[in-house]
Amino acid sequence: MTLMKRLLLLLILVPLAFAVQQWQVITGLAILTSGMILVALYLAGSMGVRELEFITHEEFYQLIMTAVMAAVIIGAASFMNDVSLGLLGDMTIQAKSTQIIDSTLSDVTFMQEDAFYGPAQKISAEGAKSAYCNFMSTGVNLATCGAYRMLGTPLSTAYQLTGMVLAELYAMKMLLNLSSTALVFFIPFGIFLRAFKFSRGAGGLLIGLGIAFYFVLPLAIVAIDGLFIENYKIDGKSLYELDKFEVEVEIPVEGTVITKTVSAVSDCDEWDTGSGNPDHAKSTFSLMRPFLKQNLAVLFIRGVFLPVISLLIMVISIRVLTALGGAEIDVSLLSKIA
Repeated sequence: MTLMKRLLLLLILVPLAFAVQQWQVITGLAILTSGMILVALYLAGSMGVRELEFITHEEFYQLIMTAVMAAVIIGAASFMNDVSLGLLGDMTIQAKSTQIIDSTLSDVTFMQEDAFYGPAQKISAEGAKSAYCNFMSTGVNLATCGAYRMLGTPLSTAYQLTGMVLAELYAMKMLLNLSSTALVFFIPFGIFLRAFKFSRGAGGLLIGLGIAFYFVLPLAIVAIDGLFIENYKIDGKSLYELDKFEVEVEIPVEGTVITKTVSAVSDCDEWDTGSGNPDHAKSTFSLMRPFLKQNLAVLFIRGVFLPVISLLIMVISIRVLTALGGAEIDVSLLSKIA
């Protein structure tokens, strides 16, 4: 009679796992499969193997707790989707986090291919200019544009940094893509393994990983972006504004003056042996400082700070979630990697 009550309670909880989404169906099937295995073991124990019958008594309690856990996860997923659809304009937390990373990837790619590469190419061409004189069969090469070479180092360093940040962002996007796998594989398989004593630790680990990837990581990205990055400004400029190394100049044309946007790198006169070229290089560097400040702020805050803090939050949550699932996992090494 006690066994029938447990099975009845389990059957009441299992339908909560069946919904339109595929992962919920798989979760329900995992619980049913675990229940049928335990029933088979219980029947085998009732035929004479008393130790097996005693073990299955305890495992039925654990299976009921696992079913309750599955129902809570499914309810939390539905609640979060409903709330996010209302707050984010018909967009889930997972889709919004992917959109944030894609936007950052687009901006960092623009920095690398346009904002940094174009001025670096111009500076390299200007710094390579030189004047050649031939006096009484003796050639003299004057490196009058050498002052421009100091401008290449900051841009070269910034260009290299964009490459590293792009690699980090693509890795973060890959982790976000695991959210669907977390639901279809981690959580259902973890719930199945947690129903048995010998695999309870592995099941708790998979459940913790699934919740961390599906809930915690996307939520951390959206929260950090909305609460901190969205309202933060550098010299009055939003972190979603990128600078180009350009200036506006007025050009007289047929009795009128038009405004044209040109590169902020001034041309070098290779025949100027005075202080004109060094002065031009200094003025170009003065214009470069706010340009680099704005773009590097975007690069490091949106491209480094956001992913790193989000990963740290996820790693910390894994330890808590796996403990709740029945597994004690040391994530100190993962924290160092993150």
